[in-house]
Amino acid sequence: MLKDLLPHAWHPFFGRFGALRPIQEKAVPPILQGKSVLVVSPAASGKTEAVMAPVAERRKQAGWPPLSILYVTPTRALVNDLYARLQTPLQQMGLTVRRRTGDHPEFRPEKPSDVLITTPESWDSLLARHPAVFQTVEVLILDEVHLYAQSYRGDQVRVLTRRLDRLRRVPYQKIALSATVSEAERVARRFLGEGAEIVEHRAPRELQATLFPRKGALRRVLQLMRDEDLRKVLFFAPTRRDAEYVAGKLRQLVAYPHAVWTHHASLSKREREAVEQAMLRHPWGIVVATPTLELGIDVGDIDLVVLLRPPDSVATFLQRVGRGNRRRTFLRVVGLYGPPLERVFYEVLFDRARQGEVEPFRHEPAPSVAVQQILSYALQRQRPGVPESALADILEPLEIFAPDLAPLLVHLVESGYLERRPPGLLFLGPRGRRLAGLGRIHSNIEDHPAEYEVYHILTGEHIGTIEKLAPSFALKGRFWQVVTVQRNRVFVEEVQTVAPTGRKVFKGKGAALWPPDLGLTVKRRVFPELDPRAVPVLPMTGNRWLFFHFLGALAGFVWASALGFQDLQARDYAGVVLEVRAEGPLDPRRVLEVPLESLELGILEHWRKVRKFLNLGAFFDLLNPDLRNLALLRAARIHDLSDLLWASYPVPFDQLPPPTVSLGDLL
Repeated sequence: MLKDLLPHAWHPFFGRFGALRPIQEKAVPPILQGKSVLVVSPAASGKTEAVMAPVAERRKQAGWPPLSILYVTPTRALVNDLYARLQTPLQQMGLTVRRRTGDHPEFRPEKPSDVLITTPESWDSLLARHPAVFQTVEVLILDEVHLYAQSYRGDQVRVLTRRLDRLRRVPYQKIALSATVSEAERVARRFLGEGAEIVEHRAPRELQATLFPRKGALRRVLQLMRDEDLRKVLFFAPTRRDAEYVAGKLRQLVAYPHAVWTHHASLSKREREAVEQAMLRHPWGIVVATPTLELGIDVGDIDLVVLLRPPDSVATFLQRVGRGNRRRTFLRVVGLYGPPLERVFYEVLFDRARQGEVEPFRHEPAPSVAVQQILSYALQRQRPGVPESALADILEPLEIFAPDLAPLLVHLVESGYLERRPPGLLFLGPRGRRLAGLGRIHSNIEDHPAEYEVYHILTGEHIGTIEKLAPSFALKGRFWQVVTVQRNRVFVEEVQTVAPTGRKVFKGKGAALWPPDLGLTVKRRVFPELDPRAVPVLPMTGNRWLFFHFLGALAGFVWASALGFQDLQARDYAGVVLEVRAEGPLDPRRVLEVPLESLELGILEHWRKVRKFLNLGAFFDLLNPDLRNLALLRAARIHDLSDLLWASYPVPFDQLPPPTVSLGDLL
């Protein structure tokens, strides 16, 4: 029995349950054997215990020294949640656990705990400043790895892992956890190395979905809560502004406005943690959140997940709806839509989620991470210095090799971020040392620094931050009016409502970018029985042509820009329709057969506009021009777009069955 293999960990981790869950039965044996393992299982299936129980057992039996277990998870909130969940069972085993984030810097390198729970950014900071403490690591655990896999944060994690490999110099166990991941073998190979074992338990739950038009939707959601006795609801909104707006409206409609909360990155740490605890304790409540609550933070059993707009991928959809109904066999979700095309997107997401069709793994490393890791590694080796050959080795996961690395280093030296000293060693330069002193060389996350800290004028309570100033605004689900401003501090008083000023207090990032295969599925839903390669084309008056492509906003912008080099005027509408104007008759195939060079020019000539669509990392602006161009072309997946266009062919609109969405709603 597995119980016999866990003499120290069984009762602390599983004693109150009596039996193991399926993923635990599968994962415990190989982890106990010290194998590197990718654990894939739905949310709330017991993955954390499946990993930590055997790892803690190994630590107990082998008598490893502190710090032997490093647990890396994507967000500060999830660090706090894991810390609260694991503290008791680990203490019962006589093991110590600490957390390290900007909010909770409790880990002490001079007296390390057995287990450290941290974020990639805090791991980066510790590794750069206290590398010796990681020489005892025996197990590295990467939580929610699907959130790293296709982003620059994943690139950072892979390089940090490479740096840990070089520091340890002996093999150690690597474990990754994921709720939704496609191409598990590829993900395991990238993050855990060759030979990693994959342990899966796929147990999709029934999806019970309802769609409401956004107009009047909040009242309908509240009625649904009453009809189905749904006590706890999690709203997902795409932006902080949307979250505050929805929460403010809900507080006006419910009988218990104190039980409506918001959760997003601009709220103070104290406010976010208070919301998490309130949802955990209260028997009734509604929280309106941005993706800050997508992850496994324990906010109790959510009865209903409401989506203000359709997410841009099946993986994101599953991540969000998986936060609800954890103690039931089904997922209850409501989607709110505006234009009819949004309804179609929901229907496609529902169908693909029910069939388990998650988007394929698609990611090319972000060159901007190279800048961040070079500076971080230079800080780690600030006394002996960094030989260029060592940089080439640790940056290998980023696919940046010597011909590209050499001019980047020259650029960083000339810019003052690095300096060269004989005999051929690199050190932080004055600008690099300044960034290090400010603690700003460890995060690749693009953000907008808060311009103003918001305080309640009567209580002095720190409410959160805003990035632009307006006379009145919503924050924390309440309405505030500015009383006075002292430098970057805004003192406010609560009011019942605010007059619309048209001024935003939160900055935002570009349009949602759905994967091309999701857009093509929506196209086939709008145009029934359409060949996936076919592009409906509608001629208009005045030598105007409409191409219904559904490839997304970035693809549409780049395509339109490229056609400008072909003496055609083009404009994209919402990533769905491309309008092309010609001086005379036009062969539609000319619009589709765009040379790759023109697409590349479309990006590079308009790169400042293109970057608004993309997350390119916080160090993008420090790249030399050649790597900056490479970063743009990689992030835009320009070769994929070229292949899609050249594989397509035009079909006259009037030869197709009528679309399921009216022409006016598509434009």
